[in-house]
Amino acid sequence: MGYTMSADEVAYWQDLAALLDPDAYELVIGANVSRTVTAGETWYLLWGWFLQATGGGEHFFQRHANIYEALPLPEGRVLTTHATTAGSTMYLCKPSLVTGGDSRYTADPRALFFDRVRRIGELTHYTIGGTSTNNAVVAATFPADFTNGLVIHQSVHDVAWLGLSDGAETTVVATQDEISDTDRARFANTTLLPFVRATFTKIRLRGASQSEGRATMTYIKLPGDW
Repeated sequence: MGYTMSADEVAYWQDLAALLDPDAYELVIGANVSRTVTAGETWYLLWGWFLQATGGGEHFFQRHANIYEALPLPEGRVLTTHATTAGSTMYLCKPSLVTGGDSRYTADPRALFFDRVRRIGELTHYTIGGTSTNNAVVAATFPADFTNGLVIHQSVHDVAWLGLSDGAETTVVATQDEISDTDRARFANTTLLPFVRATFTKIRLRGASQSEGRATMTYIKLPGDW
């Protein structure tokens, strides 16, 4: 007799698989915008800039846009963007956006998760990057030949920050910690960051007035059966 997962195990693997699914995400940008976690659900904050949680108090940030570091949000939790800052951002994973419409999430979500992890090493890896040796913000645009993507690695060398950018350049979902907009950083990390190319059309990086300022992202173009 085969092993049958408990309801809690099914929910756990569904959420992990959904965290790798670009269609499970909502990008919220703007001043004084709120989201409340639906009853019976758990959401995940993959990245957040200038947010306020239920009950008021100080604003907070969520760094490292990596699925393994996403902040779980229980039902009823309210997050609100900064009252006056137009670029205040939350990048939310809502598993229910995908779990109800794809039978793989109910048939064997654990297998779906591990299949996606395995394919990360099998699919073609692409690199996008830019240089800034002063303090300018530099953008590089993704090619238009794919719909969904997954950032799997990012590296900064003598720049202040690097991130995915919306087309209007209103916000950046940064991939690493930063010191400030003018202090250099030298980090390189594996990062699992799903994105829809129509939402994040480019990357942006900010220079820190260093002669070797440059940054790159490695990503995969996700196939239709992802």
